[in-house]
Amino acid sequence: MAAIFFGVNGEGLGHASRTLATVDRLREHECHLFTYGKAYQFLRDVGYAPLHRIDGLMFAFTGRRVSYLRTGLAAARFCMAGLRRNLRAIDALADRYRPQVYVSDFEPSVPRAGRRRGMPVLSVDNQHRLAFADTVRLPWFLRCYGLVCGAAAEAMVPRPSHTVVSTFHFDLIRRRRDRVTLTNGLLPTQALAITPPTVGTCWCTCGRA
Repeated sequence: MAAIFFGVNGEGLGHASRTLATVDRLREHECHLFTYGKAYQFLRDVGYAPLHRIDGLMFAFTGRRVSYLRTGLAAARFCMAGLRRNLRAIDALADRYRPQVYVSDFEPSVPRAGRRRGMPVLSVDNQHRLAFADTVRLPWFLRCYGLVCGAAAEAMVPRPSHTVVSTFHFDLIRRRRDRVTLTNGLLPTQALAITPPTVGTCWCTCGRA
């Protein structure tokens, strides 16, 4: 049984849900999840272990709108202090568990810890579709937006050994590189085992067709 260190972005629950679907297929290994925010609360509530809390990047809001200024300041604080704390904590656990692979779902600390040790780093997310998307047919402002978002995605997980991109738009991803795999949405085995209802089946609690 190999130890795997898995970094999970804590903003929202999409990253955590995808991670659970991924580790569901790695049951023969010991997957240590490193996360924060809502993802940490969700994974703790479902009873996932081993689970480790770290610092992370989060959106800052003013009312119901994202404040780019406050988000940028929080990101700067994370890069100056939080990232270093994360690396020290991850390195200490790596000395204990000796992970053989480092995986990241859009979380920046775990892949950097893996690269520092010269270990394989795998990226699994949907954000990296922006790094490989064909934007030539888009208006110039959307093309610029895509380039910035793609560069940000690559900065989150720099130079992974392999990248798995979860996407429903295979036809829009043209700039494929070596060591890039495209896949559909990742679902847990419990969801794949569900039989869809036949046409005309009632979804309400009455049980009538």
